[in-house]
Amino acid sequence: ADDRMVLGAFAAQLATALEQRRLRAEAAEAEVVAEGDALRTALLRAVSHDLRTPLTTFRLYSELLADGMVPDGEPRQRYLATLCAEASRLGHLVENVLAYAKLERGSGRQRREKLPLSALVDRVLPRLTERASLAGMKLQVDLDAALASRPVEVDVGVVEQILFNLVDNASKYGLP
Repeated sequence: ADDRMVLGAFAAQLATALEQRRLRAEAAEAEVVAEGDALRTALLRAVSHDLRTPLTTFRLYSELLADGMVPDGEPRQRYLATLCAEASRLGHLVENVLAYAKLERGSGRQRREKLPLSALVDRVLPRLTERASLAGMKLQVDLDAALASRPVEVDVGVVEQILFNLVDNASKYGLP
């Protein structure tokens, strides 16, 4: 009888310990989900804010151009150049949102390539230089000669997007 009582108490404690473990695991999972939701909310806020700027510029500049309020010549060309730059910026924002959505779904295809680091830099540099130039900045690359020929295996598109986001943020928020 004593053995049964001890065994019953042990079984009850084991059941309690297992239940506590399950609840801790559920709580940790809920925390991860909550953090993901918070990140998505922050991203949506940032994206909606970043979308408003080019859209407002589009509306204002296109109305001014359509109403004939911008004189021909250099002022008109500046307005058109601004519209082109904002269209490019808007396109990059949409690309980022779509890339993020693919990552969230886990459906993003990786296209890994093995290439020398210098070749990777050569492939992504034109887009990065153009973005910096639009902000009146100069992009400088200082690639160590010993590393230049070293092979890397990466998804070039993903690396380019990451570097573009860094240059874009530096162009928007950095000191001129």
